[in-house]
Amino acid sequence: MKILFISNVFPPGFIGGYELGAFDAACELNKRGHEVAVITSDYFTDDASELVDFPVERSLACNAISHDFPIRDRAAEVKTYMDWGNIRKIDSAITRHQPDVIIAFNIAGIGSAGLQSYLRDCGLPVILYVMDNFFGEIAKDSKAYSEFKRVFGPLSLGTRSRVIAMSRNVMREIEQYIDCPRSSVSYIPGWIDTTKVPSEVRQSAEGGAKFVFCSRIAPHKGINLVLEACSQLSKSGQKDFQVDVYGSGLVTDFRQQVKFLGLNSIVTYKGSLPKEKMLDAFGNYDALVFPTWEREAYGFVVSEAAAAGCIPIMTDGIGASEWFIDGEDCLKIKRSAEALSSAMRDVIKATPAERTQRRNAAMSSAKRNLSTPRWMAELEQQCLTIAEEVEADRARPRSVAASYLGLGELWKESF
Repeated sequence: MKILFISNVFPPGFIGGYELGAFDAACELNKRGHEVAVITSDYFTDDASELVDFPVERSLACNAISHDFPIRDRAAEVKTYMDWGNIRKIDSAITRHQPDVIIAFNIAGIGSAGLQSYLRDCGLPVILYVMDNFFGEIAKDSKAYSEFKRVFGPLSLGTRSRVIAMSRNVMREIEQYIDCPRSSVSYIPGWIDTTKVPSEVRQSAEGGAKFVFCSRIAPHKGINLVLEACSQLSKSGQKDFQVDVYGSGLVTDFRQQVKFLGLNSIVTYKGSLPKEKMLDAFGNYDALVFPTWEREAYGFVVSEAAAAGCIPIMTDGIGASEWFIDGEDCLKIKRSAEALSSAMRDVIKATPAERTQRRNAAMSSAKRNLSTPRWMAELEQQCLTIAEEVEADRARPRSVAASYLGLGELWKESF
């Protein structure tokens, strides 16, 4: 089967789990014998070297991606809704690769509304893989949005498309923008290659609990709450714990805050490890601290830490929390420093044997429910099913792309 992947960003550079998920899925389907091709942007290409044995075309224009949305500047807003140049390039890729199925991953920053409408109308089997709300940059109360719906129709899935989502949490948010029948949604959680994590739980050491934070070092991922919780524990006389921090982002600000709060003996910055080394490193810790924002679509780090025998302490309601049971294989908290410090105190006060027991539960649950082979087989089956159900109209994409040029001009003139 020929499968064309569309992603705003594709490794070696990446912003978060969405891009790494697209990479994993493309590599896995390629290993399973499918003819994979990727079209993406050149965002972050100088980060590292990552060679793959399938074609990756980096021709799409990607606007700066930010968590600060919606965008109100008119010129930027036009590109946010529709980038006809990107549609033309994707149309060209379709003509060259003749895919049996298209899988669209993150389309934020590459003209998400127009691209989604094009994929709906292009006449080919399409899977929209929802790992985050890529329509979040659209201002729903704007004239641009109302006029877009008038010209192109509402953001909706056509009969040739289906949705795979990471969680009900992300679907609740994205359904505010897109008309998606619940019956057309399948759920695939954040998977983990269980062969790359420790095979058994490493025993918890005497003399205090060890915690790990591994994510983007930024407020929305909760690093500030981690420091506040550590400060609260330290001021209450709790000294027998350590927190190691991994990741990139606002490192200078973070380290300054550690110094200001007097946490140098408790919190240590460990840099940013390659994924495989991090998967092994999780096994050295009792618990993961992940007080991320409530709208977290999933949080791959939860699956990774749990599979290594590291108890996830996470914000209740995020995508990953849908796959774990509070008090058994994880600890779910309200997103506050007080709630986090309370959960950390529970781990600190537990005996090494009790910690090991909880860690075993986390590892068992993750390996049983979240293994890569299980969920990549499900993705493969989704591709096979939609390809069988939908008769591809090979001539249609080019005519749709051409019509979108004129419709796009009509839309821009209307607001």
